[in-house]
Amino acid sequence: MSENYSPNERFGLGRWHCDDFLANAGLMACVRAFLEVARAPAIQKTGPYPPLFATLSSDTPVCDFLGHGPREPIMRKRLLPKGTRVRIVMASRFGDVGITDRLEAEHGYGARLYLPELHDFSEEQGVIEIQRAKLAERWAEDHPGSGTVAL
Repeated sequence: MSENYSPNERFGLGRWHCDDFLANAGLMACVRAFLEVARAPAIQKTGPYPPLFATLSSDTPVCDFLGHGPREPIMRKRLLPKGTRVRIVMASRFGDVGITDRLEAEHGYGARLYLPELHDFSEEQGVIEIQRAKLAERWAEDHPGSGTVAL
């Protein structure tokens, strides 16, 4: 489906905004706990968000911030494959959520998605051997010549 379709056309009226999910009595407890904190007014936020992890339903482009360049930020674009486990670190007033594949991160997202684009929500990371291999590969790319890392 084209990126030009509105969320209402993609997911159905009232079925995509994170606040729509909060109104659903059958919402999973881990998703509800996260959204109640993340969507609260800033003055009511006193600590870190509850952890919330999910799995990508489709290949997703992300953009990683690598640092500040002389005139603009240094960014790296890459593609997360369908099935990648991600952490949800933000819920916006626009209805989407910020995700990262850095499962230990509490903030900083590489992409923004709507909740229907994710599945298998939990408060646990659920890291499997494939995910560990990807992390080790990325570490080796970011630290050339330093050998391997045991995860």
